[in-house]
Amino acid sequence: MLIIGLVGRLRGGKNESARILERHGFAQVIISEILRDELEQYGLPHTTRDDFIEGGIILKETYGTAYLMHRALQQAKTTGAKTVVIDGLRHLDEIDFLLSHQHLTCDPVSLLGVDADVNIRRERARQGDSRDTGTERFTPDFDQLDAEENHHPNPAGPQLDQCFAILRDGAGTVIENNGPLPALETQITQYVQRLMSDAEGRKTRTAEGRY
Repeated sequence: MLIIGLVGRLRGGKNESARILERHGFAQVIISEILRDELEQYGLPHTTRDDFIEGGIILKETYGTAYLMHRALQQAKTTGAKTVVIDGLRHLDEIDFLLSHQHLTCDPVSLLGVDADVNIRRERARQGDSRDTGTERFTPDFDQLDAEENHHPNPAGPQLDQCFAILRDGAGTVIENNGPLPALETQITQYVQRLMSDAEGRKTRTAEGRY
């Protein structure tokens, strides 16, 4: 199973990127949906984006910061798909857990970040840009929510600044989504083509005993 771990900021285009990946044959596992189910199960609020952030912190403080990634990998296995995108990594420990899964299972993992200039993201929030849906629609105070997701004061909270830092430092690929949707689709398609080519190359080297 080939897994993409998808990281994205508020109104950056992450959810639209996941939909594009789905059109390329990737099964979707959405962490925010797993979180919603967990919050509902425990009777915790799950209406606003703040609810999701605070509820996620409660779960991570209780069960560990990689808890939602553990649940996401369990769900990924049930899809039976050969290619899966896990949408919504927001913490360094989630990235570490996913990479450790790669080492333990030999399932190839690729980390993909989708980012955009903050002024563009703020304008998308103001206009209600449809490229992100779900919890993305709760944006009464873009700057406050963006700051909380980029670097939450609670260590169990979102750490998107740190996640993007390690991706830009070579741990993954970052796509800049500052243009129209067709441009994003082109970038995602090119990324998938490279990814699948690399995966085929690994299979060939493994079969020949050179990897």
